[in-house]
Amino acid sequence: MVEARTTVTPLPDEEVGLDDILRRTVQLMKLHRDTLYWGVDEKKKEVMPISVIIVTLATRAYADLLAYRSNEFSSPIEVALALVEAIPTYIEKDHSGWRVENPKLESENFADKWNTDGGARHAEFMRWHVKLESDLDALLHQSHRAPSDDKIRNVFGTAGLEAWRASRPK
Repeated sequence: MVEARTTVTPLPDEEVGLDDILRRTVQLMKLHRDTLYWGVDEKKKEVMPISVIIVTLATRAYADLLAYRSNEFSSPIEVALALVEAIPTYIEKDHSGWRVENPKLESENFADKWNTDGGARHAEFMRWHVKLESDLDALLHQSHRAPSDDKIRNVFGTAGLEAWRASRPK
């Protein structure tokens, strides 16, 4: 029997600094991805977005947001949402196919498998990204102040719900 374990660091009580937004946003994106693909068949898991691509794209988007748009944001959640929205724009495509370059080694393409699977991994990345944006929008634009436990669980799973509860003031 395989036991699944997820560890989620509770959100801090103090204000989240700009330097921590990237890390927290990547954690949320990966938690969303893991929840979305929990229990799916192995064929679907083979084409799900991989962590190194998520991290690389998020890091590039974050760097550009800080460099060119840092004065536009009044809260960490605005930065996180802009980061999530921007990540697909950092996926490159040229004559040789899809490319997400390793920032430390230009010759390495993290998306190389996207070019050998008939577009399945790229399509799945985009499907996940649309779902992530849709789920975040639904969570953040509810008619009442705090998102419901069911909505948080649907987006981030039980681990995400527990982290949410642990982060709330007593």
